[in-house]
Amino acid sequence: MRLTPLERTRRTLGTIALALIAASAASAQSRIVLPAGSVIIVRTTSPLQSASVRTGQTFETTVEESVGI
Repeated sequence: MRLTPLERTRRTLGTIALALIAASAASAQSRIVLPAGSVIIVRTTSPLQSASVRTGQTFETTVEESVGI
C-alpha cells in the first residue's frame, strides 16, 4: 500500500506521540516519594523580595545537597 505524504506525516506524528506517552508513563513509574518530614536543602535561583511576594507565587530553586533515602 502506498501512502500519500499527508498519511506518512500523520503516521510519523502518531508514532512520536505514542513514544512520548510511553516515556512519560515510564518516568512517572520511576519517581520516588520522600517520607513526610524529609528535609531538602535548596537555594533560590533569584532573590525573593518579601515586600512584593504574593501568596501562591512560585519560584525556582536548585537542590544544594544530595537527597538519600
